[in-house]
This record gives sequence, structure tokens and C-alpha cells, in this order.
Amino acid sequence: MNIKKTFNIALNIANTFINITPAALNMYVNGENTKSLQYFKNKISNCGPLFIKAVQWLIQRPDLVSAEFIEEMKSLQNNCDYYNYEDMLPFIEKQNLSGLSIDKIPIGSGSLAQVHKGTFDNKSIIVKFIHPDTILYLESDLVLMKTFFTVVNTFSNILSIIDVNDLIEQLQQHTSILTEYDNLNKLKKCFNKTDIDHSVYIFPEIYFKCNEFIIETYIQGYSPADFLVKYGSELYCQAKVLNMVGFFKMAHGGVIHSDLHNGNILFIYDDINDKIKICFLDFGLVTILTDEEKTFIKSFCKSYINLILHNNMNKSSNEFITNIASLMPHVEVKTIKKFIIQTFLKLKLSQRCGLSIKSENKKKVIYEMIDFINQNNIKIRSNIIFTLLTSLIIENDVVTTLKVEYVQLVHNYLVENNLTYLLDN
Repeated sequence: MNIKKTFNIALNIANTFINITPAALNMYVNGENTKSLQYFKNKISNCGPLFIKAVQWLIQRPDLVSAEFIEEMKSLQNNCDYYNYEDMLPFIEKQNLSGLSIDKIPIGSGSLAQVHKGTFDNKSIIVKFIHPDTILYLESDLVLMKTFFTVVNTFSNILSIIDVNDLIEQLQQHTSILTEYDNLNKLKKCFNKTDIDHSVYIFPEIYFKCNEFIIETYIQGYSPADFLVKYGSELYCQAKVLNMVGFFKMAHGGVIHSDLHNGNILFIYDDINDKIKICFLDFGLVTILTDEEKTFIKSFCKSYINLILHNNMNKSSNEFITNIASLMPHVEVKTIKKFIIQTFLKLKLSQRCGLSIKSENKKKVIYEMIDFINQNNIKIRSNIIFTLLTSLIIENDVVTTLKVEYVQLVHNYLVENNLTYLLDN
């Protein structure tokens, strides 16, 4: 491992976080000082890919952070620092590909890779390059992240519930281009032939792959935020419903795209046929669920819908609690059931009362959940973390910002299209 670069990353992390108190952190996420937000973003950019990835997920939650924080940090989704084209040229020349032309300036750059437009055999394509040295430094990033957050006691209660060794292993597996190709093929199998033939869900075609880069179809569409501006909230909500139904299809198939932030999704409106299409991008972080995890996630989704719609504990919710209990056999089932009922009722009450998206009540409920997990000495596996994070970021902005009864829309779509089986075990 490159000791010098690891040391520099450590210095950046220390410089960024060692003096951050909970009060200072709240100032950042509440957007109380524009200059401090710019400083924070610049520091995060130099702290390694996992810190950038954490912010990408965080800004999908407008109920937890301010609009100012989201606005300042959104460039980290697809406009991070990138490597010069000349740094990538040796990888291209090594493959000796004829008919390939690549634009020198990338159209987007994320935490782990950058994307260039181009042509290949007269087809419009994109070329995705893994940032040099990314794989080499992922493990050090994770260890340093855990160390510094623990030292400054910031987020230490959150980090303590995560099985960090499992997380490191999962992330290392998910940063290979060849793994991404395999992930794409596995993910497509979750969608039936009708979905893909009718272009409800679109996946890129892969033309070439190697360890350093991948060549795939260029698909033109809009990011969710741009789609909302261009087409308005009604079509946007329809697209988000299809997005969540796509997530249910993944859960049913046991393969989850675990990085569905706004930079990795395109919404497309076919005005001729009055039809919305969803295109998923970037298949580096894809979670393969075990049978036990798949049962857990499906029962979670089903019970969540029923609790929000009907405000009662029914059979599916009891199944969910039973599945949770199997993951934590040292905790009494009645204790788990009581806590889950109280938690969901608090969240539903907050929603019904129209509380602000910055509501401290909602944050308090989240911290209560974390405390419950810590008190019962539970370690959450990375597969579960990735999957639950994905489901939450899909629906959150529709509920909190547009004030739409999103769960009702999803439920109606499942019923009208005979898709309720997706949540059955």
C-alpha cells in the first residue's frame, strides 16, 4: 500500500473532523453558514471516496439535513474531482481497441469513478474509468473513518451498530469493473421480459470490459431533480413510484442496487406514448441477499406499507417482527414488537401533524432506534444496511418535500398491476 497517500488521507480526515463538535456538525447540516458549507465540502472531497459516498447518501434525506446543505453538497454526486484523460490513456492503449473515440473531459465524476462520452464502432457510448488507486485505499478509508469518528465521539453511536469488517469486505468486492458487469447481469434477471421489452426499466448494453474501464450504451435522460423541474410534480411522483416498484422487484429477486442516489438514476418521459421509463446506472454497489435477508427485507416493505396505510399490526407486520427476532435471538420478541410499534406510530404521527422536515421529533425517533440497537448489542450486516438505505432514499423527498401520500400511490400501483406478489414470502 502507498504509505504516503494513506498518511495524507489520514491528515485530511484528522484536519476535517478532529475539532468538530456535535454543535459544529449541526451547524453544517443545518446550513447556518454558507462559507462553512463550502469549507466542509472542500474538506470532504479530500477525505477519500467513502466520505464522499456518505455525503451522497445523506443529501437524499431532506428530513435530516437543510436545503442549504443539500444544495451545496449535491455537486458531490457527479461532479467530484477527476483524473486527467492522460492518466487513463495507458489503460486504453493497452487494449488496442479500434473504432474507439473518447472525449477528454468527463461528463461526470463520482466518488469511485469518472465517465466520458465517446463513440465506439459508430455507436454513442460512455466509458467509465475506475479512479486510479481506488481499490487500494478503500480499506484504509474505512478504518480511518471509524477511528476518527470514534476519537471525536461524532457518530460513534451510529458506527457501533455496523459490522465494519463485513462492510469493508463488501465494499472491496464492489469496486471492480468486472464485478460491475456481473452485477448488471444479475440485476436484469430481477425484471421480467415484459418490463424490459416495454422499456419500463432500461439497462445499458455492455460493449467492452476490462479491469480498468467499461464501455456501455449512452442513454439520454434526466436526473430526478432535473426531471422534476422539466415535467412537474405529477409525472415526477409517477416516476418515483416506478422507482420503488423497481426496488421491490430487486428485493423479490434477491439482488439490490445499493447506490440509488440521484446521480445513478435517469428518468425518461416518452411523450409520444405518454410513458415514463426508469434507467438505472452504475452497478458497482449491488447487494446479493441471502434467503434470510430477502425474507426480512420483503416483510419489512410489506409491513411498512400496511403500517402507514392502516396504522395497525397485521399478519405481515407480525411476520416482519418474527424475522427481526430471528436476527437477534437474545432479545425478547415482545420487546422488539413494542419498540417497532412505538417507532412507526411516532413517525406516522409526525407525518400526519405536518411537522417540518427539519423536525427534531423525527431525528429523535431515529436516535432512539439507534440506541435500542446499541443497548441490545446488535450488529447490522452490510447487506441489510445497504438495502434499507436504498429504500429510504427512494421515497423520502416525495414524502417530506412534495407532501405526497407516496405509500398510497405505491400500494395502488401494486394492486392495479397485480404486483402484490412481490412482497410475499
